Amino acid sequence: AKRNVNSYQSKRVLGKLFDMLDQAGGKDLNFHNMEDEMNVHIRERIEKAHKTDPVGVEEIRNDMRRRLSSFNRAIRAGIKTRNKEDEVNTRLRRKAVLSLYKKHRLDIENTYEDEDIPNVLAILYEQTYFQSRDRMYRWNEKPYVFAWEVAHDHLTRIIADGEAKKNGIGIALTVARGNDRMIFGKRR
Repeated sequence: AKRNVNSYQSKRVLGKLFDMLDQAGGKDLNFHNMEDEMNVHIRERIEKAHKTDPVGVEEIRNDMRRRLSSFNRAIRAGIKTRNKEDEVNTRLRRKAVLSLYKKHRLDIENTYEDEDIPNVLAILYEQTYFQSRDRMYRWNEKPYVFAWEVAHDHLTRIIADGEAKKNGIGIALTVARGNDRMIFGKRR
C-alpha cells in the first residue's frame, strides 16, 4: 500500500493504527460500512427459543417491532413540538425520554410471564439491532439504544452468562437475582 507522505507517521502503536486507517481511506473512511454482527449470546438465546416455540417467537418479534415503532413515533413527535433549545428544555426532554423507557419496560413486564422476560428482551434487542443497522446504512445516523435503555440488566446478564459458559465457568458471578430489581429498579 502506498503511504501518504502528508500524513502523520510514527513507529508507535497509535501511529501505526493511524497510518492503517489513513491508508484504508483517510478522511473518507466510513466506519458504518464495516461488517458488524449481533451479539452471539443473545442470538443463540433467540435461536434456542425459536426451536422450542417458533410461533411464539414470531409473535414476540412483531410485538417488539411495534413497541420500537411506537417509541420512535413518540420521540419524533416530541422533537417536532420543541420550541427552543436551552438547558431546561433539554433536561425536560431527557426526563420525558427516560419516562418512555420506563413505561415500555413496565408494559413488557406486565404483558409477559416472568420466565419469558429474558427471551422477550433479547428479541427486543434483536429488533432494535436490525432497525439500527438499517438506520446506520441508509441515513448514516447513530444506532438506536432503545433495547439497552429498557433492558440493560437482562441483556448484560445474558451476555455475561454466555461468556462464562463459553469459558467453562458455568454462570457468571453477579448480584443475586433477588437483589437486582432493587439495584436496577432505582435506575429505571
